[in-house]
Amino acid sequence: MMEPVSSQIRQEYEQKMKTIKKEQEDNLNQRIANNLQYEKTVVPQIIEKVKSMMKVEVHNDPSTIVLEAEPNYLVAVLIRSTNGVPPKPKKCLELLRLKHINECVIIKNNLCNRNLLKTAASYIAYGTINYELMRKLIYKRGCGIKRKACGTKIKIKLTNKEIEQAFNGKYRCIEELCFGIFSGAEDQTKILRFLSPFKLNCPLGGFSGKKKLNILKGGNTGNNRGMLGNLISRMIE
Repeated sequence: MMEPVSSQIRQEYEQKMKTIKKEQEDNLNQRIANNLQYEKTVVPQIIEKVKSMMKVEVHNDPSTIVLEAEPNYLVAVLIRSTNGVPPKPKKCLELLRLKHINECVIIKNNLCNRNLLKTAASYIAYGTINYELMRKLIYKRGCGIKRKACGTKIKIKLTNKEIEQAFNGKYRCIEELCFGIFSGAEDQTKILRFLSPFKLNCPLGGFSGKKKLNILKGGNTGNNRGMLGNLISRMIE
C-alpha cells in the first residue's frame, strides 16, 4: 500500500528542515570559532592602541604646561533613593537610565550629559574611570539590550554572537566595544545604548562619610572626578 501524498510531502519537508537546521548550526559554530580567533588577534592590537593614546608628550621647556585630555566618557552611579525626588532631578535620572540604587551607567562626555549630571548631582556620584576599570566593569557586570519583534526589550549576555548581530558585524567582541567607548568612536552612543545599566553591590567597606553630602563636604555625591574609580572598584566586587 502506497503512503498518502500528504505523508510524503511531510517527510520531505522534515528532511529539508533538518538539513537547513544542520547548516545553520554548522555556520554558527564556525562563526563562534572565527570570533574567538579574531578576539585573540585583536586584543593585543587594542591594548597597544590604548597605551599609545594614553602616552603624554614630554616637553623640555619648563614653561610648557601639559594638561591631560578630557575623557570621551563619564560614569555615574545612583547612590541615594529616588523617593521624594523633585521633578527636574527625577527626569534627569530617567534620561540617564538610573532607576535603582547602585545602578551605574557609562555615558558620552558632552555638554548635554554634563548638565544632566549637575542637575541630579545630589543623588549620584559621577566622574571618570580609567580604561582598565571600565573594561573590568563591562566584563564583570555588563549585559546587552535586545529589542524583540513585539517591541519589548530583554537583557542578553555579551557574547561575540550577540555583539556581532547587534552591530551587523562592525563589532565582534567586548574588547572592540570597550575601545569604541574609550576612543569616542562615531557610533559610541549606539554602543552605550546597547549596554544595559550595570547592577552593582554596596561598596566594600561602605561609603566614606555621609553619602548624602557632596564630596566637597566630605560626602560622596556630586563630581568625584578621578576618585570615582575607588568607589566603582569596591562596588564591582
